[in-house]
Amino acid sequence: MKIGRGYYAIACTPKGGIFMDGVVFRFDENHFWYVQADGPFEMWLLAHSEGFDVEIKDPKSRVIQIQGPASLKIIKDATNGQITEAMKYYSSGFFDFNGQELYVSRSGFTGELGYEIYCDGYKTDHLALWDHLMSVGKNYGMEFSSTRALTIRRIEGGILGNTTDMDINMSPFEAGLSFVVDLEKDDFIGRKALLNMNKNVLLHGLTCKTATPSSGSKILDGNEEVGYITAGVPSPTLGLGIGYARFLKGKEWQGKQLKLSLPNGEFHSAEIVDLPFFDKEKKIIYYKNAWLEIYDKPVIYFPKFFHPDPTVKRQSGFLVPKFESSSSLGDSLSIPYYNVISESKDFTFTPYIFENNLQMFQNEFREIKKNSKTYANLSLIHI
Repeated sequence: MKIGRGYYAIACTPKGGIFMDGVVFRFDENHFWYVQADGPFEMWLLAHSEGFDVEIKDPKSRVIQIQGPASLKIIKDATNGQITEAMKYYSSGFFDFNGQELYVSRSGFTGELGYEIYCDGYKTDHLALWDHLMSVGKNYGMEFSSTRALTIRRIEGGILGNTTDMDINMSPFEAGLSFVVDLEKDDFIGRKALLNMNKNVLLHGLTCKTATPSSGSKILDGNEEVGYITAGVPSPTLGLGIGYARFLKGKEWQGKQLKLSLPNGEFHSAEIVDLPFFDKEKKIIYYKNAWLEIYDKPVIYFPKFFHPDPTVKRQSGFLVPKFESSSSLGDSLSIPYYNVISESKDFTFTPYIFENNLQMFQNEFREIKKNSKTYANLSLIHI
Protein backbone atom coordinates (compact mmCIF):
# COMPACT_ATOMS: atom_id res chain seq x y z
CA MET A 1 0.00 0.00 0.00
CA LYS A 2 1.56 3.27 -1.13
CA ILE A 3 1.89 6.27 1.19
CA GLY A 4 -0.95 8.68 0.46
CA ARG A 5 -3.24 5.91 -0.78
CA GLY A 6 -6.54 4.83 0.72
CA TYR A 7 -8.52 1.59 0.46
CA TYR A 8 -12.03 0.62 1.48
CA ALA A 9 -11.69 -1.98 4.24
CA ILE A 10 -14.01 -3.92 6.53
CA ALA A 11 -13.58 -5.63 9.90
CA CYS A 12 -15.41 -8.87 10.66
CA THR A 13 -16.49 -10.71 13.77
CA PRO A 14 -15.09 -14.21 14.43
CA LYS A 15 -18.32 -15.57 12.90
CA GLY A 16 -17.73 -13.63 9.67
CA GLY A 17 -20.30 -10.87 10.19
CA ILE A 18 -19.55 -7.25 9.27
CA PHE A 19 -18.55 -5.31 12.38
CA MET A 20 -17.20 -2.12 10.79
CA ASP A 21 -16.44 -0.57 7.43
CA GLY A 22 -14.40 2.45 6.45
CA VAL A 23 -11.32 3.64 4.58
CA VAL A 24 -7.75 3.02 5.69
CA PHE A 25 -5.12 5.59 4.67
CA ARG A 26 -1.35 5.26 4.88
CA PHE A 27 0.31 8.40 6.21
CA ASP A 28 3.86 7.05 6.19
CA GLU A 29 5.80 3.82 6.62
CA ASN A 30 4.36 2.94 10.05
CA HIS A 31 1.42 5.32 10.43
CA PHE A 32 -2.10 4.42 9.28
CA TRP A 33 -5.46 6.10 9.72
CA TYR A 34 -8.79 4.25 9.61
CA VAL A 35 -11.77 6.51 8.88
CA GLN A 36 -14.64 4.50 10.31
CA ALA A 37 -18.42 4.50 10.37
CA ASP A 38 -20.20 5.04 13.67
CA GLY A 39 -19.37 2.45 16.33
CA PRO A 40 -16.81 1.37 18.98
CA PHE A 41 -14.07 0.38 16.53
CA GLU A 42 -11.24 1.66 18.74
CA MET A 43 -12.27 -0.84 21.44
CA TRP A 44 -12.36 -3.61 18.83
CA LEU A 45 -8.79 -2.78 17.78
CA LEU A 46 -7.57 -2.66 21.38
CA ALA A 47 -9.22 -6.00 22.13
CA HIS A 48 -7.33 -7.66 19.27
CA SER A 49 -3.98 -5.89 19.65
CA GLU A 50 -2.28 -8.56 21.77
CA GLY A 51 0.94 -9.77 20.13
CA PHE A 52 1.34 -6.64 17.98
CA ASP A 53 3.78 -3.77 18.52
CA VAL A 54 1.17 -1.11 17.83
CA GLU A 55 -0.19 2.10 19.36
CA ILE A 56 -3.91 2.73 18.90
CA LYS A 57 -5.46 6.13 19.55
CA ASP A 58 -8.33 8.34 18.44
CA PRO A 59 -7.05 11.49 16.65
CA LYS A 60 -10.31 13.28 17.53
CA SER A 61 -10.70 14.24 13.89
CA ARG A 62 -13.95 15.11 12.17
CA VAL A 63 -14.59 15.39 8.47
CA ILE A 64 -16.28 17.92 6.20
CA GLN A 65 -17.19 16.89 2.66
CA ILE A 66 -17.22 18.96 -0.51
CA GLN A 67 -19.06 16.95 -3.13
CA GLY A 68 -20.39 17.51 -6.64
CA PRO A 69 -19.32 18.70 -10.10
CA ALA A 70 -17.78 21.96 -8.84
CA SER A 71 -15.86 20.35 -5.96
CA LEU A 72 -12.57 20.20 -7.88
CA LYS A 73 -12.64 23.94 -8.60
CA ILE A 74 -13.54 24.71 -4.98
CA ILE A 75 -10.87 22.52 -3.40
CA LYS A 76 -8.30 23.80 -5.91
CA ASP A 77 -9.00 27.41 -4.95
CA ALA A 78 -9.24 26.58 -1.24
CA THR A 79 -5.71 25.11 -1.32
CA ASN A 80 -4.30 27.83 -3.57
CA GLY A 81 -3.85 25.39 -6.46
CA GLN A 82 -2.20 22.58 -4.47
CA ILE A 83 -4.96 20.09 -5.29
CA THR A 84 -5.61 19.57 -9.02
CA GLU A 85 -7.31 17.09 -11.32
CA ALA A 86 -4.17 14.93 -11.00
CA MET A 87 -5.40 13.76 -7.59
CA LYS A 88 -7.06 10.37 -8.17
CA TYR A 89 -9.77 8.51 -6.29
CA TYR A 90 -8.71 7.49 -2.76
CA SER A 91 -5.53 9.50 -3.03
CA SER A 92 -4.75 11.71 -0.06
CA GLY A 93 -2.23 14.05 1.56
CA PHE A 94 -1.68 17.16 3.67
CA PHE A 95 -2.54 20.54 2.15
CA ASP A 96 -2.65 24.15 3.30
CA PHE A 97 -6.04 25.81 3.83
CA ASN A 98 -5.41 29.48 4.41
CA GLY A 99 -2.64 28.76 6.91
CA GLN A 100 -3.97 25.48 8.34
CA GLU A 101 -2.39 22.19 7.24
CA LEU A 102 -5.11 19.54 6.97
CA TYR A 103 -5.46 16.03 5.58
CA VAL A 104 -7.56 15.68 2.41
CA SER A 105 -8.70 12.62 0.48
CA ARG A 106 -10.50 12.40 -2.84
CA SER A 107 -13.44 10.40 -1.57
CA GLY A 108 -16.89 10.91 -0.11
CA PHE A 109 -20.24 9.45 0.89
CA THR A 110 -22.05 10.40 -2.30
CA GLY A 111 -20.51 8.53 -5.25
CA GLU A 112 -19.90 11.97 -6.82
CA LEU A 113 -16.66 13.70 -7.64
CA GLY A 114 -15.70 15.01 -4.22
CA TYR A 115 -13.21 15.53 -1.42
CA GLU A 116 -13.10 15.03 2.34
CA ILE A 117 -11.20 17.39 4.65
CA TYR A 118 -10.16 16.06 8.07
CA CYS A 119 -9.56 18.39 10.99
CA ASP A 120 -6.53 17.96 13.25
CA GLY A 121 -8.47 17.45 16.43
CA TYR A 122 -8.52 20.43 18.78
CA LYS A 123 -5.62 22.09 16.94
CA THR A 124 -7.86 23.09 14.04
CA ASP A 125 -9.61 26.44 14.01
CA HIS A 126 -12.91 25.05 12.73
CA LEU A 127 -14.65 28.41 12.39
CA ALA A 128 -11.80 29.82 10.31
CA LEU A 129 -11.85 26.70 8.13
CA TRP A 130 -15.63 26.96 7.65
CA ASP A 131 -15.44 30.65 6.74
CA HIS A 132 -12.60 30.00 4.29
CA LEU A 133 -14.44 27.18 2.51
CA MET A 134 -17.73 29.08 2.35
CA SER A 135 -15.96 32.16 1.01
CA VAL A 136 -14.29 30.15 -1.76
CA GLY A 137 -17.36 28.04 -2.47
CA LYS A 138 -19.79 30.91 -2.94
CA ASN A 139 -18.05 31.72 -6.24
CA TYR A 140 -19.19 28.31 -7.53
CA GLY A 141 -22.68 28.18 -6.02
CA MET A 142 -21.71 25.88 -3.15
CA GLU A 143 -24.33 25.36 -0.44
CA PHE A 144 -24.19 23.45 2.83
CA SER A 145 -26.82 20.73 3.14
CA SER A 146 -28.31 18.27 5.59
CA THR A 147 -27.56 14.57 5.85
CA ARG A 148 -30.77 13.95 3.87
CA ALA A 149 -29.10 15.11 0.66
CA LEU A 150 -26.08 12.97 1.54
CA THR A 151 -28.30 9.93 2.11
CA ILE A 152 -30.02 10.33 -1.26
CA ARG A 153 -26.71 10.50 -3.12
CA ARG A 154 -25.08 7.67 -1.17
CA ILE A 155 -28.00 5.33 -1.97
CA GLU A 156 -28.04 6.38 -5.63
CA GLY A 157 -24.30 5.65 -5.70
CA GLY A 158 -24.68 2.21 -4.09
CA ILE A 159 -22.81 3.11 -0.88
CA LEU A 160 -23.87 0.98 2.09
CA GLY A 161 -24.45 2.25 5.62
CA ASN A 162 -23.02 0.19 8.46
CA THR A 163 -25.68 -1.02 10.96
CA THR A 164 -28.35 0.30 8.54
CA ASP A 165 -27.91 -1.82 5.41
CA MET A 166 -25.42 -4.34 6.81
CA ASP A 167 -24.50 -5.53 10.29
CA ILE A 168 -22.86 -8.33 12.28
CA ASN A 169 -25.57 -10.75 11.06
CA MET A 170 -24.55 -10.26 7.41
CA SER A 171 -21.33 -11.50 5.83
CA PRO A 172 -19.31 -9.51 3.26
CA PHE A 173 -20.47 -11.97 0.60
CA GLU A 174 -24.13 -11.42 1.45
CA ALA A 175 -23.60 -7.65 1.34
CA GLY A 176 -22.02 -7.86 -2.12
CA LEU A 177 -18.58 -6.94 -0.75
CA SER A 178 -16.67 -10.06 -1.75
CA PHE A 179 -14.18 -7.84 -3.63
CA VAL A 180 -12.67 -6.68 -0.33
CA VAL A 181 -12.22 -10.19 1.08
CA ASP A 182 -8.88 -11.93 0.41
CA LEU A 183 -9.17 -15.50 1.62
CA GLU A 184 -5.60 -16.14 0.43
CA LYS A 185 -4.24 -14.10 3.35
CA ASP A 186 -2.68 -16.19 6.09
CA ASP A 187 -5.08 -15.14 8.80
CA PHE A 188 -7.53 -12.45 9.85
CA ILE A 189 -10.50 -12.29 12.20
CA GLY A 190 -13.43 -14.14 10.65
CA ARG A 191 -11.39 -15.96 7.98
CA LYS A 192 -12.22 -19.48 9.18
CA ALA A 193 -15.94 -18.73 9.16
CA LEU A 194 -15.81 -17.04 5.75
CA LEU A 195 -13.97 -19.97 4.17
CA ASN A 196 -17.01 -22.22 4.61
CA MET A 197 -19.69 -19.59 4.15
CA ASN A 198 -22.28 -19.43 1.39
CA LYS A 199 -21.33 -16.82 -1.21
CA ASN A 200 -24.89 -15.81 -2.18
CA VAL A 201 -25.63 -12.06 -2.29
CA LEU A 202 -28.61 -10.99 -0.18
CA LEU A 203 -28.41 -7.21 -0.63
CA HIS A 204 -29.66 -5.76 -3.93
CA GLY A 205 -31.15 -2.58 -5.34
CA LEU A 206 -34.90 -2.06 -5.71
CA THR A 207 -36.65 0.48 -7.94
CA CYS A 208 -40.31 1.50 -7.82
CA LYS A 209 -41.98 3.87 -10.31
CA THR A 210 -45.05 4.61 -8.21
CA ALA A 211 -43.76 5.02 -4.64
CA THR A 212 -40.67 5.59 -2.50
CA PRO A 213 -39.55 2.50 -0.56
CA SER A 214 -39.25 3.19 3.14
CA SER A 215 -37.20 1.44 5.81
CA GLY A 216 -38.97 -1.70 6.97
CA SER A 217 -41.16 -2.06 3.87
CA LYS A 218 -41.75 -5.72 3.04
CA ILE A 219 -40.84 -7.34 -0.27
CA LEU A 220 -43.23 -10.01 -1.52
CA ASP A 221 -42.83 -12.69 -4.18
CA GLY A 222 -46.46 -13.50 -4.79
CA ASN A 223 -47.82 -13.80 -1.26
CA GLU A 224 -44.51 -14.85 0.29
CA GLU A 225 -42.42 -12.35 2.21
CA VAL A 226 -38.88 -12.70 0.86
CA GLY A 227 -37.12 -9.58 2.17
CA TYR A 228 -37.38 -6.02 3.40
CA ILE A 229 -36.10 -2.51 2.70
CA THR A 230 -33.18 -1.28 4.82
CA ALA A 231 -33.22 2.29 3.43
CA GLY A 232 -35.09 4.04 0.65
CA VAL A 233 -35.22 7.50 -0.95
CA PRO A 234 -36.72 9.30 -3.94
CA SER A 235 -34.06 9.44 -6.66
CA PRO A 236 -33.93 12.84 -8.41
CA THR A 237 -31.43 11.42 -10.89
CA LEU A 238 -33.56 8.46 -11.99
CA GLY A 239 -36.99 9.98 -11.32
CA LEU A 240 -38.33 7.07 -9.25
CA GLY A 241 -38.13 5.50 -5.82
CA ILE A 242 -35.06 3.43 -4.93
CA GLY A 243 -33.88 1.44 -1.94
CA TYR A 244 -31.75 -1.39 -0.65
CA ALA A 245 -33.52 -4.74 -0.61
CA ARG A 246 -32.24 -7.23 1.97
CA PHE A 247 -33.43 -10.73 1.14
CA LEU A 248 -33.96 -13.56 3.58
CA LYS A 249 -32.34 -16.17 1.36
CA GLY A 250 -30.03 -16.33 -1.61
CA LYS A 251 -31.58 -16.58 -5.06
CA GLU A 252 -31.29 -15.08 -8.55
CA TRP A 253 -33.20 -11.94 -7.59
CA GLN A 254 -31.84 -9.44 -10.10
CA GLY A 255 -34.31 -8.55 -12.84
CA LYS A 256 -37.28 -9.98 -10.96
CA GLN A 257 -40.57 -8.10 -10.71
CA LEU A 258 -41.75 -8.26 -7.10
CA LYS A 259 -44.28 -6.52 -4.87
CA LEU A 260 -43.43 -3.76 -2.40
CA SER A 261 -45.61 -3.60 0.73
CA LEU A 262 -45.35 -0.19 2.42
CA PRO A 263 -46.01 0.34 6.16
CA ASN A 264 -49.22 2.26 5.29
CA GLY A 265 -50.69 -0.86 3.67
CA GLU A 266 -50.15 0.14 0.02
CA PHE A 267 -48.76 -2.33 -2.53
CA HIS A 268 -46.62 -1.33 -5.50
CA SER A 269 -44.78 -3.13 -8.27
CA ALA A 270 -41.00 -3.07 -7.96
CA GLU A 271 -37.97 -4.38 -9.81
CA ILE A 272 -34.74 -5.78 -8.36
CA VAL A 273 -31.63 -4.27 -9.95
CA ASP A 274 -27.86 -4.36 -9.66
CA LEU A 275 -25.93 -1.87 -7.53
CA PRO A 276 -25.08 0.93 -7.82
CA PHE A 277 -28.20 2.29 -9.45
CA PHE A 278 -26.28 4.19 -12.16
CA ASP A 279 -22.74 5.12 -13.29
CA LYS A 280 -21.34 1.84 -11.97
CA GLU A 281 -17.75 2.69 -12.85
CA LYS A 282 -17.89 6.27 -11.48
CA LYS A 283 -16.82 7.72 -14.84
CA ILE A 284 -19.39 10.44 -15.39
CA ILE A 285 -19.80 13.90 -13.84
CA TYR A 286 -23.43 15.06 -13.81
CA TYR A 287 -24.73 18.62 -13.67
CA LYS A 288 -28.21 20.02 -13.10
CA ASN A 289 -29.29 23.61 -13.72
CA ALA A 290 -25.86 24.42 -15.14
CA TRP A 291 -24.76 27.56 -16.98
CA LEU A 292 -21.99 27.98 -19.49
CA GLU A 293 -20.22 31.18 -18.55
CA ILE A 294 -18.16 33.36 -20.89
CA TYR A 295 -16.03 35.97 -19.19
CA ASP A 296 -17.89 35.19 -15.93
CA LYS A 297 -21.28 35.90 -17.53
CA PRO A 298 -23.93 33.14 -17.89
CA VAL A 299 -24.66 32.56 -21.58
CA ILE A 300 -26.21 29.10 -22.11
CA TYR A 301 -28.43 27.23 -19.64
CA PHE A 302 -28.39 23.41 -19.39
CA PRO A 303 -31.20 21.79 -17.34
CA LYS A 304 -29.09 18.61 -17.36
CA PHE A 305 -25.56 18.04 -18.58
CA PHE A 306 -22.88 15.40 -18.16
CA HIS A 307 -19.37 14.66 -19.32
CA PRO A 308 -16.74 12.00 -18.56
CA ASP A 309 -14.56 12.50 -15.51
CA PRO A 310 -11.20 13.46 -17.05
CA THR A 311 -9.25 11.77 -14.25
CA VAL A 312 -10.48 8.23 -14.91
CA LYS A 313 -10.56 5.79 -17.80
CA ARG A 314 -11.94 7.00 -21.13
CA GLN A 315 -15.70 7.13 -21.52
CA SER A 316 -17.90 8.31 -24.38
CA GLY A 317 -19.81 11.52 -23.77
CA PHE A 318 -19.82 15.29 -24.08
CA LEU A 319 -16.61 17.09 -23.18
CA VAL A 320 -16.44 20.45 -21.46
CA PRO A 321 -17.69 23.27 -23.77
CA LYS A 322 -15.04 25.74 -24.93
CA PHE A 323 -15.10 29.42 -25.80
CA GLU A 324 -12.26 30.42 -28.15
CA SER A 325 -11.16 33.41 -30.15
CA SER A 326 -9.56 33.45 -33.61
CA SER A 327 -8.06 36.47 -35.38
CA SER A 328 -9.48 35.31 -38.71
CA LEU A 329 -12.87 33.83 -37.73
CA GLY A 330 -13.71 35.65 -34.51
CA ASP A 331 -15.14 34.27 -31.25
CA SER A 332 -16.62 30.77 -31.22
CA LEU A 333 -18.42 28.30 -28.97
CA SER A 334 -17.79 24.56 -29.30
CA ILE A 335 -19.32 21.54 -27.55
CA PRO A 336 -17.23 18.43 -28.39
CA TYR A 337 -18.62 14.90 -28.26
CA TYR A 338 -16.03 12.18 -27.61
CA ASN A 339 -16.73 8.61 -28.71
CA VAL A 340 -14.63 5.61 -27.63
CA ILE A 341 -14.62 3.11 -30.51
CA SER A 342 -12.23 0.62 -28.90
CA GLU A 343 -9.20 0.53 -26.62
CA SER A 344 -7.04 1.86 -29.46
CA LYS A 345 -9.51 4.00 -31.43
CA ASP A 346 -11.57 7.08 -30.69
CA PHE A 347 -13.48 9.76 -32.57
CA THR A 348 -14.31 13.36 -31.58
CA PHE A 349 -17.06 15.37 -33.27
CA THR A 350 -16.93 19.10 -32.51
CA PRO A 351 -19.50 21.61 -33.83
CA TYR A 352 -18.40 25.27 -33.74
CA ILE A 353 -20.70 28.30 -33.77
CA PHE A 354 -19.02 31.62 -34.61
CA GLU A 355 -20.20 35.14 -33.79
CA ASN A 356 -20.86 35.85 -37.49
CA ASN A 357 -23.22 32.81 -37.70
CA LEU A 358 -20.54 30.79 -39.47
CA GLN A 359 -20.72 27.10 -38.57
CA MET A 360 -17.89 24.58 -38.64
CA PHE A 361 -17.94 20.84 -37.95
CA GLN A 362 -14.61 19.29 -37.01
CA ASN A 363 -14.06 15.54 -37.02
CA GLU A 364 -10.98 13.89 -35.54
CA PHE A 365 -10.17 10.17 -35.70
CA ARG A 366 -7.28 8.61 -33.77
CA GLU A 367 -5.85 5.10 -33.75
CA ILE A 368 -2.85 4.14 -31.65
CA LYS A 369 -1.07 0.82 -32.17
CA LYS A 370 2.09 -0.59 -30.67
CA ASN A 371 4.35 0.69 -33.44
CA SER A 372 2.25 3.37 -35.14
CA LYS A 373 -0.14 6.27 -34.64
CA THR A 374 -2.83 7.38 -37.09
CA TYR A 375 -4.54 10.77 -37.01
CA ALA A 376 -7.21 12.00 -39.43
CA ASN A 377 -8.90 15.41 -39.35
CA LEU A 378 -11.78 16.63 -41.47
CA SER A 379 -13.39 20.07 -41.09
CA LEU A 380 -16.53 21.23 -42.88
CA ILE A 381 -17.56 24.90 -42.95
CA HIS A 382 -21.15 25.98 -43.54
CA ILE A 383 -21.50 29.60 -44.66
